[in-house]
Amino acid sequence: MKTLTKWIAIGTLELIFCFWLLGNAANLVSSPSDQKVWLGVSYYVVGLLVVPGASVSHVAARLHHAQVRHKQIKEAFPDCDVSFVELLDVN
Repeated sequence: MKTLTKWIAIGTLELIFCFWLLGNAANLVSSPSDQKVWLGVSYYVVGLLVVPGASVSHVAARLHHAQVRHKQIKEAFPDCDVSFVELLDVN
């Protein structure tokens, strides 16, 4: 359960960071300077695609790893009561 709580806390911070980044991007895109406009566009790309994509990729990899370990444990020890959520906290 600690892992899920940690993911929720980190996800909240990432959302705040992404909205801050998007706010800065909006200010930069409305600038008359071409250089600032391209910087704003790159902020949009990072705020909308890169940060959330990296986060989702990390969580998906951890969930897949826990699923594989859960399946292996169930096959090796059918009477074992290890839950999927407990395996997330092991790493």
